[in-house]
Amino acid sequence: MKYILAISGGVDSCTSAKIFNRLGYKFFCVFLNLLNKISNNSKYFYSRCCSSQDYLNSKKFCKLNKIDFYSLDFINEFNYKIYYNFIKDFCINLTPVPCITCNSEIKVNFLCLFSFFFKYTLVTGHYCCISLYKNYYSIKRPFDFLKDQTYFLYRTNYKLIKFLFFPLAGILKKELRIIAKLEKVFSYIKPDSSEICFIGNQKYWEFIYKKYGSFFSGDFLLLENNKKIGNHFGSFKYTICQRKGIGFFLNKKLYVFKKNKNNCNIYLSEKKYLNFSIIFVNFFCCLLPIKIWPEILFIKYRSLGILYLCKIKILNKNQILVKFLNYIFGLSEGQSAVFYSFNILLGGGIINKIIENDSSF
Repeated sequence: MKYILAISGGVDSCTSAKIFNRLGYKFFCVFLNLLNKISNNSKYFYSRCCSSQDYLNSKKFCKLNKIDFYSLDFINEFNYKIYYNFIKDFCINLTPVPCITCNSEIKVNFLCLFSFFFKYTLVTGHYCCISLYKNYYSIKRPFDFLKDQTYFLYRTNYKLIKFLFFPLAGILKKELRIIAKLEKVFSYIKPDSSEICFIGNQKYWEFIYKKYGSFFSGDFLLLENNKKIGNHFGSFKYTICQRKGIGFFLNKKLYVFKKNKNNCNIYLSEKKYLNFSIIFVNFFCCLLPIKIWPEILFIKYRSLGILYLCKIKILNKNQILVKFLNYIFGLSEGQSAVFYSFNILLGGGIINKIIENDSSF
């Protein structure tokens, strides 16, 4: 069997390539060029993922280890599917997660189709594994739960799963760095990437302002009586449930409750009002057929968040209603809700609406 290994210049993909090389597998490495020159050359820009320096590191690594190296240009696809959608969603006060679209639809789906065309298996450095669930190929959470990346792959095309291979499924990240150091992988000390690649080390609102020069200013309103208690100078500087930078009113700790999409006013409330039990999820994707989903599911809405118990009700082919078995703090419209059967990834969608309670169940 022959392989294509997706390389990013980081410790995960480089060590995977090193291991494959040691074991004598037939493979070559592919780097995805996603960012344009404007992002990479900006004086504000620094990213641990997908930068021009990552390209140079990947090329250098392959040259040192005598591995064939190729680069594919996906800048147009990245801009169309990810960058512009992020700007649009963020400017209407949603909380988008562009890394999900990037990982599922570009890094996995596009590359896997490319691999399939040449009858290769695609290898990536994602922390997850391939498994069988009720006779279906599935994606499963890895041995190292602290590095679980299944959250980012719920939009993967099911038909392509059997052409994927994740060599880091059974290894701890700290063990991988030891292996990388012993194998003299020069990226073994490179920190993990956590920022959005085209934003780098900036805050989201800084990026929006420097690019588009807009702040979307408005009022702070108290949720319980609609009373104005102050002004803000940019609604996208605040996220739902944010406490830092809000201050006090009548000796109460206040949090961001919601943001008005029409006039950019921000409603503040006490923490007790930010516990929810019902969400509506749009753009619903089933990685595995809904007929094999259990009645009680696990759900998480952050990549490294904890799993909560829930039930779902299908409203139509693109929308579901989710009922948590307990009240949940910290939900935000625009986040992805991802479903599991214990450790098996089932599917997910985008949180469209959040309400406190409902009689739909």
